[in-house]
Parts: sequence; C-alpha cells; structure tokens
Amino acid sequence: MLTSYVVDVIRYGASSSQNSAAMAAVVYCGPDPSVGQLFRKFGKKDSLTRMKAYEELRSRVEDSDETDSNGLASILEPFAAHYRRSALLDPDWRCRAAMHSIVGLLVSRLKRDAMRYIPDILPSLYLAALYDTHYEVCRSASAALAMIFPHQNKRKMAIYDKFRDPVRKEICWLLSSECTMQELDEIFGCSGGASKADASDESEGRYDRAVCAALTAVPKFAMMPNTNTADPAIVSMDFIHFALPPYRSSVRTAALARCLLPLFSEGILRSKVEHEVDLEKILALLTATQGDLTVGAATAQFIQVLAEDSDLCDKLGSSRKLRQTLCKTVASGSKIIKSIPTIMRGIARNGEEVVLKYSVEELMPSILRALGAPQPAPPPRAVYQIFAECLGVISTDTKFSQYKNEIIDLFAELARHFINS
Repeated sequence: MLTSYVVDVIRYGASSSQNSAAMAAVVYCGPDPSVGQLFRKFGKKDSLTRMKAYEELRSRVEDSDETDSNGLASILEPFAAHYRRSALLDPDWRCRAAMHSIVGLLVSRLKRDAMRYIPDILPSLYLAALYDTHYEVCRSASAALAMIFPHQNKRKMAIYDKFRDPVRKEICWLLSSECTMQELDEIFGCSGGASKADASDESEGRYDRAVCAALTAVPKFAMMPNTNTADPAIVSMDFIHFALPPYRSSVRTAALARCLLPLFSEGILRSKVEHEVDLEKILALLTATQGDLTVGAATAQFIQVLAEDSDLCDKLGSSRKLRQTLCKTVASGSKIIKSIPTIMRGIARNGEEVVLKYSVEELMPSILRALGAPQPAPPPRAVYQIFAECLGVISTDTKFSQYKNEIIDLFAELARHFINS
C-alpha cells in the first residue's frame, strides 16, 4: 500500500547528518494536492505563513465529513510525523498551540483508527500540557489530551501505563547529554534566514521548553505504575547537571528545583538526590536565585527541604564559600530567605560552633540587608517576620547562650528598623 507521506526524520535522537534535511522532513502524498501545499508551508521559516497553513488545515478538518475516515487518516498520518518533530520546538507559541489543537481534533474524529499514531503523538502532547513558556500552549495541549482521552482515569492509564514507554523515552532523551541546542535546531530544521541574535534566542528558547517540560515530568514518572518500585530509567538519569554551567539557566534552574522537590520531600530517590546534590550544585542553585523571583520561589522550597532532612548544615560548617554564598543570596532579596528559619533550626540541631557563630554574626544580619534589595524582593513585612522567627529560634535554644549579647543587639536592630519604617 502506498503510504500517504514521506518522512526523512521523525524522531528525536537521530544523528546530525540525518537531521540535515529536517526542514523538508514530512511530505504529504495523499489524494488532495491542496493539503500537500499546506504541508509544504509548515516547513517555511516565516511563522505567519506556518500559522495561516495550520489555521486552514484546522478549518478543513472541522468541515470534513466525519464518515470520511480515509481522508482524515491521510492527513493524520503525515501530520503525526510533523507534530512529533515540531510541537515542542516551533519558536512561535501560536503555531505550537495550533498543532496541539489540530492533532486533538484529528485523533478525536478518527477515534480507534487513530490509536496506532498515539505513540508518536502522546510524548510531545503530554509534555506540552505540563509545561510551556506560554499559557495558551499548555491550555491547547491539555484540551487536546481531553479530546483524545475524555475520561480522566483512561487518560492517566494511557500516559503512565499503556503508552508509558514512548513518553518516558522522550523524557530520558531530552535530559540526556545527546540533547543539545544544536541537535534540537537541526531536528526542527533551522538553517539561516534570521539574524544571529534572533536565532540564538530561538535556539535557547527551544532548548528551555523541551528540557523544562521533561524535568517537570520526571517526578510523575519516578515510580513504576501500580508498584512502589522506582523506575530504573529515572534512577539512572543525571538531571541535576542542569544546576551547573553550561547547562544552567534561570529557567532551567527553576524547573530543576520543581523536579527535585517532590523527589526529595516524598522520599522518592532520596538517597540519590542527597548523594548528587553536592556542595557545588547547592552553590549553583543559590547563585541562580539572586534577583530572580521565579527561580527563587522554586529553589527556596528545595533548599528548605534539604535543611530539614539532609546534611546541608554540615556542609555549611565545612565550607566558608557556601556560608558566604548563602548570606549574599539572602541579602540580594532572593526568595531563598523563606527557608532561613528552617536552616536556623537545622543549625541549632547541628550545634557546631562554626555554624552557630555564623548564624548569629553573619546570617541574621543578611536577612535585614534584604530590605534594601532591588525588586523583586520580599516585602518588608515578610522580612521582619522571618527575622523575628529566626530570633525566636536562637533566643530559646541553649546552644546559642554564649551569644546572648549579640542576640540582644539583633533584637535592638529589629526594633530600630521598625521605628524607622
């Protein structure tokens, strides 16, 4: 039987030489030549041209006779290949949203006849529903998932059980060392046509979307379905390298913190995370939160969990650099400040002379310095509340008794700030 499309590259992870012709990867060979023209427009560099082609294809699908399953299948078959390559990687959010809408409409129309395309479609659709840099794309992908699997239980079963392998494979590849900005550019088919600055921004945005979506999915795939066993593919991943250069960025660091938090706090892969989050990675996480509200909120939660149930306070005692970085981060107005009361309680439990002295003489004053930090920074009321909570910890624990005079000075400093404000 003559296939209705030709595909040069339809999967992630192919070699660069294979990807060199990616811009013309999908060719429609079905019965309607006008649909073939639309598919050719999908490969154009101009996003407006692509968007108009998607809108026209959507209109055709909506207006098609639902009994014409052969006609719809002739569209879905090549579109599924195009979708897999482009749904996460197209730089224009309108195009990404349109692709999700079209694929949901096609599969819902074809119903059972479309099931053989789900392994190609579901990974990108699921990841886009979890994370995208534009809310409308997430909403479009979520709506498409609901169209394909109207019942929530069946939707979960499809994603996490029946079609788990292709989704997990996509996650693992996106977080592997094989997935690079250049590789994703070649898969999407980027070659010239834009200024170097624009091309660089698009490339980084493409990589951010793909990696952050995969990191967001990691906690949901950490356990095997219907068991208490950790997924070996997830256990073996080294996703924490996104806290370090050259992989680190503010967007990726925030996604990493959101990924680590449930893995650690819910006891999933706790020993792995404790082992892998070494001193340099904690420093990288802290540094990335300085002056970044989004990263700070996610990372502050993770640092708080580390302080509650790990050797973070031991690391504070042994590393002057970590102590200085923590103070600098707090003073910068980072949301990491919310985790300081928990760190103070950890220091009190630790009882080491170095960290006790550090907490009173350096860490506490750094909290008040956050009042002068540029926006976005916690409001003064929040800073005062955190400072007072920390004062409560150190003034009631006998391990801090030798610093009685310093603690009195801290109370006086807090009162002075209240009066002046």
